[in-house]
Amino acid sequence: MYLYQQEPKPARDVLGWVSRQFPRSACVIYEQINPHDVFGEQMMRNLEDRGCPLRGLLACGDLAAQKQRLLTCGFSHANAIDMNTIYYSVLDRQQKAR
Repeated sequence: MYLYQQEPKPARDVLGWVSRQFPRSACVIYEQINPHDVFGEQMMRNLEDRGCPLRGLLACGDLAAQKQRLLTCGFSHANAIDMNTIYYSVLDRQQKAR
């Protein structure tokens, strides 16, 4: 059984504090998503075996949940994209080659 059953409260507390203290701020979060695909399941097992479980992954396991988390923590707007989208839509050929 994975140890990721709920999002840790400290993460919510930090995001809520940021949204209150800096109402005109942007927050960029680089987190794992998709815990139920083959890669995600293997990633969770590997990290758990090393004593580094991703405790909030199941609570915020997709882009919609990540956006909702930011809105719930007090941000007025939220958007989420994955790294594949950035790679294929944002990076030019030279950046990809680098």
